[in-house]
Amino acid sequence: METNDIPVSGFQGLGPAPPTPLRNVRRGPGAGNIALIAGLCVVALVGLLLATGAITGRTGLAPAPGLHFTIPAGASNTIARPGFDSAIAIPTDIRFASPAEAVITIQNLDDVEHRAGPFLVGARQTFVQRFPEPGRYPVVCTVDPLETVVVTVEG
Repeated sequence: METNDIPVSGFQGLGPAPPTPLRNVRRGPGAGNIALIAGLCVVALVGLLLATGAITGRTGLAPAPGLHFTIPAGASNTIARPGFDSAIAIPTDIRFASPAEAVITIQNLDDVEHRAGPFLVGARQTFVQRFPEPGRYPVVCTVDPLETVVVTVEG
């Protein structure tokens, strides 16, 4: 049987290549200071943002004006008919001295939709109702008329 074998001497360079010697890389003058300068710029930028109040060390948002109500997590376990029965009590007569503070915020921390007085708030949602003009605002509760809220905004 004839084969077309190539003699081993015909293969040059098979096997692992010898290691290449490392060369000394020459950097230009001041090249070692680039990292230092970049770090100082970051520190200066953060300091500027802190000084101007663009960022703060506090977490969360600053509280909004007006009234704030929270439906706690697990509230559905304490209510006979979640979504139908009111999860928390909301005053039926609410008065604001000016439109700037005339805001009602209701945060639902529970995993089901809830009613808070006449307001329906989705699961893990926050409902915000603003009253931008002076006046009297009746907010009718169609589920329970006794929970109708009247908001009065003075100017």
